[in-house]
Amino acid sequence: YQMEVIFHILCHLLYNEQKRMDIPMNQAEKLALQQTLIDSPKKLAQLIAPISAEQRTTQYIDGEWSIAQNVHHCADVAVLFYARLKRILTEDNPTLMGLAQDEWAMLPEANSADTDNAFALMQSIQQSVATLVPSLTEEQLARTGFHARYEVSMTAESVINKFNLHITMHLAQIQDQID
Repeated sequence: YQMEVIFHILCHLLYNEQKRMDIPMNQAEKLALQQTLIDSPKKLAQLIAPISAEQRTTQYIDGEWSIAQNVHHCADVAVLFYARLKRILTEDNPTLMGLAQDEWAMLPEANSADTDNAFALMQSIQQSVATLVPSLTEEQLARTGFHARYEVSMTAESVINKFNLHITMHLAQIQDQID
């Protein structure tokens, strides 16, 4: 069920992004995205607040990350997307870094049930991006960077949308793990 929910969310969001690739975000979409960026760390914190440290660090499905690993991963990815966005907005077609997410998820802090630092990091970064998004011009949203690992250009707008998609998918995944 979990993978089915994530797959449907991904397909819907990717379809909508593909469908409107040449249409820049309008102000209403920017404001909705801004609110999602502000709200999602709070939603994630509220989602896992009632569960125990043991539940946070339990691997419920073999080969899948624990809830704590997912939360720490969301903080890691917030840092990554923030750096990508800033570089795209300030450099000419920069090479964008990826991350070894499975290796990062095995580091000690990613396996800690204490997620306070991860939430603080996410909240700070997402607030910064949320403050920036409404002021971005069409030209800024269309600026590009090159993802060397996947050999694909990414616009500032696609980075912002993927950032939003990422946290949305992990919220659904964590909700499914808790249920």
